[in-house]
Parts: sequence; C-alpha cells; structure tokens
Amino acid sequence: MVPPKEQKDSFIQAGGAASNGTQPIMDLPATELHQRTPLFIGSRDDVATLEQFVRGKL
Repeated sequence: MVPPKEQKDSFIQAGGAASNGTQPIMDLPATELHQRTPLFIGSRDDVATLEQFVRGKL
C-alpha cells in the first residue's frame, strides 16, 4: 500500500486535481467512517473551472 503523502504527490505530478468543489480532496480530514463528499477529478484547469462555478464566480 502506498502511503497517503506519496499518493498525493503522484497524482499532482501526473497533472491532475481532485476537489470537493471547495478544497482539494487530499486535504479533507476524515471525521467519520464511511464519510461522503462530492468528488470532482480531472485536469488542473478543469477542476479549477469547476471550483469557480461552484463558488458562483463563473
């Protein structure tokens, strides 16, 4: 199993991004078992555009 920090680094190096619409997924603290959150995965540009849309700035 790959440790979480290495997973995050590998994903970012691949040119991708993942967000719940307001913050990066890998920065979300787990607060409960089977926690749910929105998940958007794509290129950095696509995820940035989505975050702007979610915040009402697009």
